[in-house]
Amino acid sequence: SEEHKPHGKRPTGIPVDVARIEIRRLVDEFYDGVIQHHSRLAQKKSAFWTLSDGTDVRFPPDQWALRVTVGGSKSTILRERAAPLIARAKKLGLPHRLLFFVPTHELGDEASTKMPQGVRAAIYQGRHATHVKTNEPMCHSLEAVDISEALGLRVDTTVCKKSRRGMHPAECEFYSQCHFNRQFAEIKEADVIFAAHQLAFTSLKLLGHEENPFAAAVIDESFWQKGLKTD
Repeated sequence: SEEHKPHGKRPTGIPVDVARIEIRRLVDEFYDGVIQHHSRLAQKKSAFWTLSDGTDVRFPPDQWALRVTVGGSKSTILRERAAPLIARAKKLGLPHRLLFFVPTHELGDEASTKMPQGVRAAIYQGRHATHVKTNEPMCHSLEAVDISEALGLRVDTTVCKKSRRGMHPAECEFYSQCHFNRQFAEIKEADVIFAAHQLAFTSLKLLGHEENPFAAAVIDESFWQKGLKTD
C-alpha cells in the first residue's frame, strides 16, 4: 500500500568498516608510489624525459585525490600508514620526510601527538600565528616584518638577524625568545611536519626542502579556498 512505501532516497555507499579497508589499501598504494618515484630519481632511470634537444625534464610524481565522507578515518589511516613508509625510505636511503597540510594549527598539534611510536613530528607556524601551546605570538616584531615583506626583502636577514662585517650580528631584541625561530630545531629533526593549508601556496624553503627534500605532501581536507586573495 501507499503508506508502506519508503520515503526519501535509499542510502548509498558501503559499510564504514569496508570503506576503511579500501582507504588503507589506497593509502598503502600511494605510499608505495612515493618509494618508487624516489627510487627512480635516485637511479636516474625513467625519472626524466629527454627532449629532442637533449634537455632532461624531471618526471612528475603521482598526484592522488581521495574523497571520503566524515567518519572514514582517512586522517588516522594516513598517519598510521606513514610509519612503514618512513621506515622503508630510511632503510633505502631515500627522502623520508612527510609534510601534512591541515586546516588549522590546532588540528596539526593534535595530530602530531597521534603519530605512531618512533615517528618524530613537529608543527610549523608562521610569524603571524599564535603559538598553539603557549598562546604567545610566534613573532614579536610583526610591524618590522610587514615592512620588510612589503619592500620585498628577506625577513630573516633584515629583521631577525643581520651579519655585520667585523662586528657581532645585529639581532632583533626578541631573537633569543622567538617562537618562530625556535621551532626550526625541532622541524629539522622531524619525520613528519604539520602545517596549515596556507603554506601549500608558498615556498617550502623555510622547512629545509632544498637540503632535505620531502618524500611527499599530504593535504588533509579541502584547501584551495585558502589560496584565494580577497580585497
